[in-house]
Amino acid sequence: MWEKENDKIKLNEKDLMITTTRGSGNGGQARNKLETCVIVKDKKTGISVRCQSERSQNQNKLLAIDLLQAKIDKIERQKSIEKVEEIRTGQVGNLNRGSDKKIRVYKEKLNLIVDVKTSKKGSLTNWLKGNICL
Repeated sequence: MWEKENDKIKLNEKDLMITTTRGSGNGGQARNKLETCVIVKDKKTGISVRCQSERSQNQNKLLAIDLLQAKIDKIERQKSIEKVEEIRTGQVGNLNRGSDKKIRVYKEKLNLIVDVKTSKKGSLTNWLKGNICL
């Protein structure tokens, strides 16, 4: 199981599946006979990372685990941002003309203020002067 620690997820070795392969690309004979490429897969999320940038298998393993941790952190952060955005949009509504959240309509050209809930109308200039009675 992985735990959050200072907004970073700590991966458990038991949840990781680590495999090694020979690297691909340039490098010739040395690249073809040594298994320096490391693939790390998180069993819980199914996310995998492949790393072959370093010359040693151990360095590639550490780098792959860091990359996997960063990838999972990014996904978790995105999920939390989406949750917050969903809550906020639910609170605000769609802000269209027919929105239930609307309280008053101000029509400056007609010098009119309309209370949407009670459908009462009044003078905008009086309301701005402090005569709040509609």
